[in-house]
Amino acid sequence: MKYEIDFVNKGKPFDIPRMDIETHEAVMDIVAQKFNKLTEVEFNRKFNKYLVSYQLNKIDDSKSVDEYYETILKMHPDDFIELFKNVWGSGKRENAKFREEKR
Repeated sequence: MKYEIDFVNKGKPFDIPRMDIETHEAVMDIVAQKFNKLTEVEFNRKFNKYLVSYQLNKIDDSKSVDEYYETILKMHPDDFIELFKNVWGSGKRENAKFREEKR
């Protein structure tokens, strides 16, 4: 599925990069290094925005992760939630069965 956001990729359609554990851990490290002594709630709030920023930077590196973060802060919350859900779910296996029940 192609996405279009006016401040990414000069407004041209793009695919969201696949979400994986390496990306998750890289963004956790970024937030932990940038911010000292956050509560769990504060960490999660920053993590969500930095995750989206990190993935958008992979698509269009004309802005830094921090610049995307600042732009995201100006988005409508509903728009951000929709974007976050798409970033988080990118590459997820549909209806994956990791363990079959044996009878």
